[in-house]
Amino acid sequence: MDPDALPPSYHTWSRGTFDSGDILALLMPFLTFIHNFMKDTHMTHYCLSIRAQKANSDFVQPRWHVDRRFFDADLFEKGMKRDGKHHERRMEENPSNWKIATALIGPGTLFLKDGRRARQLQKEIEDRKNAEKRKKGHYAVDEKHVCTSFRCLGCADMAESVRVDLARAVKGMEIVEIGKGELVVFKVDGYNSSHGEPAMHSEPDMSDGDRLFVHVVPGREKELRRLVEAWGMEFPRDWSVGVLHDWEL
Repeated sequence: MDPDALPPSYHTWSRGTFDSGDILALLMPFLTFIHNFMKDTHMTHYCLSIRAQKANSDFVQPRWHVDRRFFDADLFEKGMKRDGKHHERRMEENPSNWKIATALIGPGTLFLKDGRRARQLQKEIEDRKNAEKRKKGHYAVDEKHVCTSFRCLGCADMAESVRVDLARAVKGMEIVEIGKGELVVFKVDGYNSSHGEPAMHSEPDMSDGDRLFVHVVPGREKELRRLVEAWGMEFPRDWSVGVLHDWEL
């Protein structure tokens, strides 16, 4: 893969983030692998994210969670004409419900080996806390309540409360950490999906050093187009946020 093919946003982000050096020597082998990997799958497009984080104590306590599905699996096409009108017919197409991740610098992502049990514990904790809030008439558990671009204070408080209780509940369970130079392919989804069993994972403890994390969400063009257009953007789209200015390689 040619580095010149990278979008302008990458170069803007790189210049603003690293005081010296560049990550291309680390990034290009990963991208080359991704391109070759995609040739062996039914996916034709992907969304790539690069996240640079300074050393911090945010994840000394793990943030165990599952990633939700990124794309809507409900596809429709024009069906047979009845009564002079076209009727839409639902197409059952396998959704893109997996993701690829690696750490180019710093510690790798953590996974709970017994994901099924961890998801069950999280569901039990969330159900209990929702029931408690419902008794108090809390707006965040109202069926009509939906957060928009940013999670509201009530939902953020709920998420943090679940995080604390879940970290206690899974303490002692076997953890697998992705090693240096390794990448992981894992499932994403909701709790009740028929495609099911998303991986329970967390960011690692980054208190001892910086971390450069890369993840790829594979998909089809129509899936990514729908996602980007739902955000009010044109497809394709690239952008950079959170420039750090003081990284050194």
